[in-house]
Amino acid sequence: MKHRLVERIRQLIVILIVGTTLNSCGPVIRVVLGVDTTPKWLDTRKDIDKQANRFGINPNQVYVLDRSSLYASTYNDFRDSLSLIMNADSVDCDKHDLLQEALQDDCQPTQFRLYDSTGKEIFQMVGCYIDPIIPMNWNVDGCFNTFPPETSVPSLNVHNHNLSFVLSHLENPITLEDMPASKYYAVVLWNSIYIRPTKRLIEAIEEHIGLDREDITMLYLNNHNLEIWSMMSAEERNNIKSP
Repeated sequence: MKHRLVERIRQLIVILIVGTTLNSCGPVIRVVLGVDTTPKWLDTRKDIDKQANRFGINPNQVYVLDRSSLYASTYNDFRDSLSLIMNADSVDCDKHDLLQEALQDDCQPTQFRLYDSTGKEIFQMVGCYIDPIIPMNWNVDGCFNTFPPETSVPSLNVHNHNLSFVLSHLENPITLEDMPASKYYAVVLWNSIYIRPTKRLIEAIEEHIGLDREDITMLYLNNHNLEIWSMMSAEERNNIKSP
């Protein structure tokens, strides 16, 4: 069972890489992109903290996303919005396409999101917009050259979900009221599957924004098991639930 899961994850990641890199050369490109094609399920908080230390992340700033609810709720919200568009007297195709793209953005494995003091999302950047792939520059079109950062990508400016929505999908859900009062809240979605994207994202934040600003509360949301869960079959998920 474990072997089949590892093989399926490897195949899915390879398909993703090949699909986004026309000149892909198999193992070479996987090394270049820093993708772990044999990721392991992180069973304990100690396992996650170990990975956090690997990326220079303070474990005290790490929160763990539930294995499935964030993606499911995100999908359901967008599905309802898309349904309203499709059932309208006049279908707005541009808005439909924009929401489809925003859904894909919100489910990317590596992301940076910035929220204001009320928890309203004011900026988002996700891994699929990194260009060029080498050296993996997160400062897309100079988005981090100002603060708060800005991007002209339409789907990244939809901002459907506030910070409270995200916090409600942690393994141990909390509310915005549980967080310290802050002018800004910065959220990093990270994992040990997309190793180099995670590393480069943290480096970009440190360079252009800073990791220890008094006006920003940093939250590193680990989505490692969430990413693996999304690739599992029903049988494999049952084995995780009932080892």
